[in-house]
Amino acid sequence: MGYQRLRSDGFTGRGLTSVNTDQALLGRLNFVLDGYRALGILAKHPRVDPARIALMGFSRGGQAALFASLERFHATWNKSGADFAAYIPFYPDCMTTYISETDVAARPIRIFHGTPDDYNPVAPCRRLVERLRAAGSDVEVTEYPNAQHGFDNPLANPAPS
Repeated sequence: MGYQRLRSDGFTGRGLTSVNTDQALLGRLNFVLDGYRALGILAKHPRVDPARIALMGFSRGGQAALFASLERFHATWNKSGADFAAYIPFYPDCMTTYISETDVAARPIRIFHGTPDDYNPVAPCRRLVERLRAAGSDVEVTEYPNAQHGFDNPLANPAPS
């Protein structure tokens, strides 16, 4: 089907197994850097079309997929010469705000979130989407009314309806 996938492990190389009980163990932007480094690897691979690389992440990785779209982080940390084709965050934490947060890449941003998520509530994502749309960005949030945090994990939660 022409799909390639690169999964990065942002924990093991940093000596971590989890941050659930102590979020301070891992800086909020570390995974953004990991995403740009992955982009650099994929963009040079002969079987990958660099114009079709999307960044997808879940929870903490979803936050990285969201914030990698910020032009200021792209300009500072993306040394690959390529751009992500889209940003696909699943149930990200949208409570953090950054300077120039509405200056994002001119690429689609598609957020997927459970409405009853009490770990990363969806309300801040709704507000961010409003601000991004007001600035002219191509952004959407899709909410699943019966989906908790981590709804895509079949071992942890029932599937969204």
